Amino acid sequence: MLFWIVAAALTAAVVLLIVPPLLRKPEGAAEERAAYDLEVYRDQLGELERDQGRGLISEAQAAAARAEIGRRMLAIADRGKASAKDGAKGSATGKTAAARAPRSAMALAALLAVLLPLGTLAVYGKLGRPELPAQPLASRNLDHERGGPPKNVLAAMDKLKAQLAETPDDPQGWAILGQAYAKMGRLSEAADALGKAVALAGDDLELLGSYGEVLISANGGTVPDEARKTFDRVLAKDPTEPRARFYAALARFQAGDSKDALERWSALLAESHADAPWVPIVRTQIAEAAKALNLDPAKVTPEPLPAQQQPPVAQNQGQNQGRARAKPRARTSSR
Repeated sequence: MLFWIVAAALTAAVVLLIVPPLLRKPEGAAEERAAYDLEVYRDQLGELERDQGRGLISEAQAAAARAEIGRRMLAIADRGKASAKDGAKGSATGKTAAARAPRSAMALAALLAVLLPLGTLAVYGKLGRPELPAQPLASRNLDHERGGPPKNVLAAMDKLKAQLAETPDDPQGWAILGQAYAKMGRLSEAADALGKAVALAGDDLELLGSYGEVLISANGGTVPDEARKTFDRVLAKDPTEPRARFYAALARFQAGDSKDALERWSALLAESHADAPWVPIVRTQIAEAAKALNLDPAKVTPEPLPAQQQPPVAQNQGQNQGRARAKPRARTSSR
């Protein structure tokens, strides 16, 4: 009897976890998440400055950490750009879908509240074996339970590698394999796969940027020469690409050319909107370069462009109906 009481309580808890989010309005969730992530990264930058001021970390360690935080902030900007494009394409049908969403969410919530307990009971009634004794921890293969991605993912990767062994001139296949390795934290293998994709795909700017970032991550936050050349290739095609501009300047700074790095970061900041996610890390790097040149950071740090207008939060539905919701661009405006 105790088992069934515990099982019923756990099932009810799962239902309570799943159903309430479906009844909430999803509007603005992605923007709120991105804003929260950016605030966390800004706090991390502040904590990094305090640790360096107290002498807990070296200047090189601080620079590497700033580069990693900047990479994550730029990744959020890239996601924001993609969301803006998707929002522009779907603006004609967005209002209709938004009107249908609450009703469909409530129906799905009701369906889950009924089917989840019944389905659980049906499956356990057929497959469950409550009479079995507990499995001692010592007899379990914990390394196998904790280790790595699911078997189906590994099997798919093995299949992809076999295909690439037969057709090694497939840039998309190498790119997918490299991204999978990167998500698994196997950065050296990710860099090798993405390098092959870059060699085959030519000047694919997104692929070049991903390759450069993986090279930096694999090198502990220091920009290796191959990554510097990669970002220079991006800038040759698109001189205003913010991620490439940031890392190209970081490469010069780590190489000892603080003057060139300062000029590059200053230009990037001056051409960025004040609410661009990379602005805080660029300000920090400008201050570092200025200190290296014995300059006053306040005198050499330019002001960014005015912040872009964010979509207003709907405080009055009557006032907000019919208004176009402008999506902020993630990249600089002077292109």
